[in-house]
Parts: sequence; structure tokens; C-alpha cells
Amino acid sequence: MKKYNVTFTTYEEYEVEAENETEALRIAEDELRSDRCRPIADTHYDESDVEEIEE
Repeated sequence: MKKYNVTFTTYEEYEVEAENETEALRIAEDELRSDRCRPIADTHYDESDVEEIEE
């Protein structure tokens, strides 16, 4: 049987108001954390990649 590495990538985008990039990142991270901690199953992903592992 072959082995594979499978990677799932999710892109999240947030529009925030901030004084600078550092603050914008902090605000967006807080929103992301809040979204991800909700007790709702979220199984979507934007991209996937499968690579065979050569032995």
C-alpha cells in the first residue's frame, strides 16, 4: 500500500478597520479565533493537495 501526504488549505478573509497592519492582523485573528471556536462543524476547504510519499 502506498503512503500519501494530504494537505487541506482554507482561506479566510476579514475586512477590518484599524490604525495599522499590526492592529488589523490582531483584530482579524480575534475574529478568526471566534469563528473557529463556534460549536458548529465546518468541514469546508478551499484547496487540497495530495503527494505520494516515495520510499
